[in-house]
Amino acid sequence: MNIQSEKINLIERITHIDDINILFQLKELLGTTSNPVVGYDIDGNPITKSDLSKSLKEAKKRYKAGKFITQDAVEIAAKKW
Repeated sequence: MNIQSEKINLIERITHIDDINILFQLKELLGTTSNPVVGYDIDGNPITKSDLSKSLKEAKKRYKAGKFITQDAVEIAAKKW
């Protein structure tokens, strides 16, 4: 096969993809997104760079407001389970 037929074959395969996560991965691989996927949540959903940044900013606000629990407190609570 030559390069043109490989490209056509790939395009045809892409048109049949029904999974948005795979399409996001392809975009990331090709470097065509300004908001790349940087990871996945526990359910396999993509986490983008902007999602992660927003989550970190919210966590920092919660920490500054004192809305957190220490590792020691978690361990003490776990012993009571």
